[in-house]
Amino acid sequence: MVNNSTDKWNFINTSEYGGPTSGGRNVPTYIPQEVVRIIEPVMKALSETKNTVLVAGVREVIRTIIGLLLQLNRSNLEIGNLPPLIGANLEDGTFLMEWLWPNYRVGFIIDPNPKDSIWYLIKRGESSDSNLSGGLNSREGREALSQLISYVALNS
Repeated sequence: MVNNSTDKWNFINTSEYGGPTSGGRNVPTYIPQEVVRIIEPVMKALSETKNTVLVAGVREVIRTIIGLLLQLNRSNLEIGNLPPLIGANLEDGTFLMEWLWPNYRVGFIIDPNPKDSIWYLIKRGESSDSNLSGGLNSREGREALSQLISYVALNS
């Protein structure tokens, strides 16, 4: 856990991603600086969010992203080259998390109504662009989140 901001990180349940447990309770797992660096801008933006339902939804997605990044890190896949995940409160009451590169962007829009939360991937090609998107609040959405994190890690 990060000592200087543990209150922001206490929601992380790492046991579901292979972290240790003791007596059925989660034991805090060390989060590598690479992961903290990637997630910290989102956590700062989230600290300005007033809607507790929205905060819970963003934290759920962040928890999943952290778990996936930890899995990649344990698999010796280089995550140090991933840029920080940008976070912003939008005027319509949603929360945006996004990775940006010259050739693509991967984003997540978290809505207070979980059924309206989405993911997207926008790719710019030499001859054409492609856009993919879908809901986050389903089994397929969680699988897409895993695939998007892998895509980001492999294409950074």
